[in-house]
Amino acid sequence: MIVAKTMTLRGGYDVNVGRASSYGASTEHQIFSYESMDRTRAWRITYASVWIQELLHGTGGGDSRAMVQWSLSTDTLGAVTITDGATGREWERRMGAADNRTIGWTIQDWQTRDNSNADFLTPGFGGAGGQGFQLLLDEDRIATNELWLQSFGVTEGSADLELQCNYYIEMELIKITPSESILQQVKGMGQSVDS
Repeated sequence: MIVAKTMTLRGGYDVNVGRASSYGASTEHQIFSYESMDRTRAWRITYASVWIQELLHGTGGGDSRAMVQWSLSTDTLGAVTITDGATGREWERRMGAADNRTIGWTIQDWQTRDNSNADFLTPGFGGAGGQGFQLLLDEDRIATNELWLQSFGVTEGSADLELQCNYYIEMELIKITPSESILQQVKGMGQSVDS
């Protein structure tokens, strides 16, 4: 493989964080798509981070906590409508390392601090500073077609949240053979690697 150049992706999208009494909420967002007859291009992800941008929000008061999991994948994980604990766990399993489509993972703890109708979020464990927002990446995987960010959020608060999320990704454009491209595409399709 030959490294051609380094590039970055950055942007934002809305993340759903659902009440625990409603079994949480999921979000899926496509951040990159490549369509071409040239199958010798691929991207090695060298760094990825994700964080909540909107810290100030009015939920009517009350201290509470929220947990948000993110995964980075090379394909969509498909739609799961979360209606109970079983469908919530189904979505979480798809986001896990056992699903071949996923190539990066992180979890963040957020606290909602009560300020009447101007509550604000503050990062809990591991969330302060850039390192706390970094994803653990599978260094043996490359993207050939698409990149997606998925999330699953749960709050103990009394209201669902929709929060602006940011992402920043560094990747290297590399040259691969058509047969390597096909292998990476097959590796990136939905299949469990659990034995």
